[in-house]
Amino acid sequence: MDPMTQDELLKKTKSKYELVSLMQKRAAELMRGMPPLVEGTAGEVWPTIVQEIVTDKIKLLTGDDAAGLRREIAAREAEEVPSLDKKKDAAAKKTDAKTEGADKKGS
Repeated sequence: MDPMTQDELLKKTKSKYELVSLMQKRAAELMRGMPPLVEGTAGEVWPTIVQEIVTDKIKLLTGDDAAGLRREIAAREAEEVPSLDKKKDAAAKKTDAKTEGADKKGS
């Protein structure tokens, strides 16, 4: 990596440790199959990450920002869970109704 690119990357983060952490976390995401946020670097993990950082597509959230995002995600997940429970309850009621109908026919 050329020194100009290194300087650009360091300007985008608070420290070299934050840069390394951001690159590691993004590499893990890309390896799990998340799509790249930039074009032209298909299949190349590190050039993709560098380009994403330089173009401000990704950044590392820490402290209060990270805590706020965690709370937001937890709230969204909590909203989704009841809808799943309702679907399960509806399916269970259908099954119970069918079972009761079969019991009455057999009597």
